[in-house]
Amino acid sequence: MKPGIRQSLLLLATLSTAALLLSGCGRRGLPVPPRERVPQTVEISGYQQGGEILLSWKMPARNADSKSVMNVARADVYRFVEPIGSFTFLTEEEFAERSTIVSTVDFKSDDFGAKSFTVSDPMDFGDKPVLVRYAVRLVNAMGQRSGFSNFVTIETSLRVALAPVNPAVTPSQSALTVSWSTPSENLDRSVTDNILGYNVYRKEGDGAFRLRNEAPIVEARFDDELFEFGKTYTYFVRAVSTVSDGMTVESSDSEIVAITPVDVFPPAPPEAVTIATSLTEISIFFASNLENDIEGYIIYRSENRDEPLDRWIQLNEKLLTTNTFRDEKVDSGKSYHYYVIAIDKRGNRSEPSEVVSETVPTRQ
Repeated sequence: MKPGIRQSLLLLATLSTAALLLSGCGRRGLPVPPRERVPQTVEISGYQQGGEILLSWKMPARNADSKSVMNVARADVYRFVEPIGSFTFLTEEEFAERSTIVSTVDFKSDDFGAKSFTVSDPMDFGDKPVLVRYAVRLVNAMGQRSGFSNFVTIETSLRVALAPVNPAVTPSQSALTVSWSTPSENLDRSVTDNILGYNVYRKEGDGAFRLRNEAPIVEARFDDELFEFGKTYTYFVRAVSTVSDGMTVESSDSEIVAITPVDVFPPAPPEAVTIATSLTEISIFFASNLENDIEGYIIYRSENRDEPLDRWIQLNEKLLTTNTFRDEKVDSGKSYHYYVIAIDKRGNRSEPSEVVSETVPTRQ
């Protein structure tokens, strides 16, 4: 075989082999590096409450690469502290080097999907207020970090009242009255002369605590009129202090007090009882009670005004659910005396109403 033909056949065989090798490869094109699953950043907020800083954020629903955030292992909370009146501009790299990780939150598999987290940082900065800056970084299971969250800067104050003391709840027919004693000192042991008022928080059963008042309460008591007997309510109170620039800061929580009110309170006696008569009957009228749990009324009668009230005759067998009653068992020329009591849904009986009297006219 001629040399030129032999070379051509070798070249053809080489190209055929390369084509077979390429056809057997599952991925075509240049190789690319694996995509990193770095978590998204979060948005944080923060504020002072009593002697600590509270930081909150919501977990992102997905990573930056639109994959699940299930690989996020923890969140690191960074803090940088400096004196009041100074603010050091820091790049993210400089903040990472000069700040301190003050808290780490470890995550579980069910902690994602916009779930909220709150971290408290005690104000252990000494006896002077400071400027403190926070940011949060998410870290995945491989140790890869997200970028920093937004930065939250807080100017702390030590002229914040301590928590109210001696909280108590007293039930009545119309309200649960929450009372407490005013704290005598601020965080820095100065006199509490800057308390704006108080906030009362309540939860019902196993629910969440919610603020009950619309504006800070000036007096050291609060009448909670929105309640039901037989349900359990839990309360705590915070003092609200005015600090620099008119800003307000709440104290830490008072002790928690709980109550399950029982209705042992009788309704008020029926009022405005009046009477009218004819030849055959006497009609009794009275104002309906204002309580919202009235079950009905009972009418009592006697022919002797001086007879003890507990010996008077009950005229209606069933509770009267209106505010009028007609007594048709009367005799001409006789005098009759009446009083009314109210009964609530729990069987509590009111005191007797005023006694009213009337004489049936004599037939001509």
